[in-house]
Amino acid sequence: MYRDTRTAGLTIGKKLLLMNAFIWVGFGVVVAVMFWASRNITEIFTSDVARETDQVILNADLARELSVILADANLLLGTFRGNNDYLETEGSRLLADIGRLEQKASAGILKENLAELKAALKALLDQCNLLNMLIHRVQALHGEIQGDLLHLDDLISEHILAQVAEGSDASIMEQRSVMVAGFRELLLRTAKLFAESGELGKPDRAEDNGGKAIRVLGELFINLSTFTAPGPKADHLIVNMISRTKEYKLVVLRYEKEESRRRSLVHDFNRARLGTMAVMKSTNKDIAKTVAEVQEKIKGIVLYSGAVVLVLVGVGLCDPGSGDLIYS
Repeated sequence: MYRDTRTAGLTIGKKLLLMNAFIWVGFGVVVAVMFWASRNITEIFTSDVARETDQVILNADLARELSVILADANLLLGTFRGNNDYLETEGSRLLADIGRLEQKASAGILKENLAELKAALKALLDQCNLLNMLIHRVQALHGEIQGDLLHLDDLISEHILAQVAEGSDASIMEQRSVMVAGFRELLLRTAKLFAESGELGKPDRAEDNGGKAIRVLGELFINLSTFTAPGPKADHLIVNMISRTKEYKLVVLRYEKEESRRRSLVHDFNRARLGTMAVMKSTNKDIAKTVAEVQEKIKGIVLYSGAVVLVLVGVGLCDPGSGDLIYS
């Protein structure tokens, strides 16, 4: 059998020593490779995996809290009309909650989107507050005109009673009483149309009803202007009602303009809301991608370590002195 001339002169004892030395070197290499693999895997878990796990937990927490905030915001924006206290307290709470989420979010595009969402909601809440102010003014004017009409009707009734008692013709006063009843009907129609102009989810109908309310107020204004008042007291009431009807019409016109702006701000808020949700979804996808990359890194380390060990085992099965397999 052929023997390697480089080790032909070695005794069996020296060959054994050489083989043992080779085994220890191989064992040392295996230990070093295992240590290297363990250290790299540990670093990956303590850095990439831990970071991404923390981000997943944070995103889930943010998404849950944001869903609650958006649900509360939708409820508020659908029920704010005529309720200033609720609008102020709930609006302040929602803005504070979004600000808290903004502080919790990691720096970057998500933080920017939350800031944009907060700004959009604040602008919308301010607009809702303005609409409530206009609604309250409309309600006040409606009550004042209604009170004046009741007072005017009382004055006309007194004139009718006096004329009947005197035996005079009261037909003209009775016609005026009918006219006042018509004024009250126009006022009620205005209030109904104005209330319907604030209905949610029906912008086309709202604008149509708002326009009708303005036209009815115009009709009331003309009728009051041509009404002949029976005496100085009634004349004073008519002058007041003409002035208030004119203001009523202007306030409704302003309301229609501001309501249109509110609908535009709702679109801005929804756009900011969708943008924020999209960023959170994109962040989750990035995290999933990073986790997949980490898995590939760990797989590569394990495969490399296994390959090194297999090579060393294969080499270790050979007699370093002869080149023959030890167990052959």
